[in-house]
Amino acid sequence: MKGRIHGLLCFVWLLGLFIGFVTPTAYACSRGPTTFEEDFLEASAIFTAKVTSVVAVYPSQKAAVVEPDKVFKGQSPSFVLTNDDSDQCGAGIEVGETYLFYSHGWDLPYVSVFDTHLRGTERAEDLTHWLSDRTEKQQPLSPRTETILAHRQGEIRVFFEHHDRGYSKRSFITNNSIYVPRSFFNDTLWHSADWNEDKNEIVIDTMNRLEFEELDSDDLLAPHKGAPNEISAAYKDIKIKVKNETLQEHPEAFVSGDEIFVPLRIIAEKLGFEIEWIDSR
Repeated sequence: MKGRIHGLLCFVWLLGLFIGFVTPTAYACSRGPTTFEEDFLEASAIFTAKVTSVVAVYPSQKAAVVEPDKVFKGQSPSFVLTNDDSDQCGAGIEVGETYLFYSHGWDLPYVSVFDTHLRGTERAEDLTHWLSDRTEKQQPLSPRTETILAHRQGEIRVFFEHHDRGYSKRSFITNNSIYVPRSFFNDTLWHSADWNEDKNEIVIDTMNRLEFEELDSDDLLAPHKGAPNEISAAYKDIKIKVKNETLQEHPEAFVSGDEIFVPLRIIAEKLGFEIEWIDSR
């Protein structure tokens, strides 16, 4: 089992992620709009489970014991915690029902009214269908060039082993994955990331630095928030090798401009890291 390192890679300052509780004068529970992809990235675990019991816990919360069914992300916990008061975003969970849960928090799984979807409802079925497509293993396709949308480009802030590494200026979200330039591993995670032109392969291996350097103050300035950018992506069946293991199934790497972009999550996890998406508040 991979060792867990708290705060390894936290991605924050992403406009539009709202999981906090809004308590205006009427103290009603509300939340701004989010996308399926943002909700997926933000959740620490997504799974379907049947509720077997619900018990009150101090001070004004309740815990639901669940029997896990299918897992779409992370690991299914044995229980979830929610507020008892619906005005504070408490989820209405009933014994005997099966729900699609989006759980938050590694050590204390929490759900709100926005994170529980009763199976069989239209919302739950739409989400389940999207999650199935989102989590299917993606097979590389034939070489080609496409125009793709780069979401949150330059807006992703990185924390590595509790050290603030600033904004990753060339990283973005596209095709349901966070992509980073090959140089990200050398510059931010300090792992070697070499290009083997003969084999059309990126080789990512051992850590090559140990001390953290102070960042330039410009690297910590909040970026400009803008609309997604259209970029040209050349897919060339690029192979990715991590610690002597060639990844067989992964979101495709591609060339854009003078840089090769690779999917972050699968590589980081192969290196033994965990990625956690943190709200920008």
